[in-house]
Amino acid sequence: MQVQNGYKLRDTAIGTKPADDTKPPAPKEEMDPPVSPNTSAYDDAMREAAETVAIRIADAEHKSFLAAAAVKNAERYAKFDEENDAMLKFAEELLEK
Repeated sequence: MQVQNGYKLRDTAIGTKPADDTKPPAPKEEMDPPVSPNTSAYDDAMREAAETVAIRIADAEHKSFLAAAAVKNAERYAKFDEENDAMLKFAEELLEK
């Protein structure tokens, strides 16, 4: 098509105007690789082992806490015993005078 001093191109010829019947491309769906039954069993075994280890660690930490508390109590009782012995000696000295 010719216009004064040049040519006019149609919009559809150069692709500037989209056609009404075209749809945008669908987004690609990321698919997980197929899981074999052996992998699932392996994952289950690893999960079970991890849970067992976590339980054992928690149990060990609890026992450690209880042991630390028992040591603290034993030290406290030892201090009471020393103070009691000192008071007993002091009382005996007073009675001797």
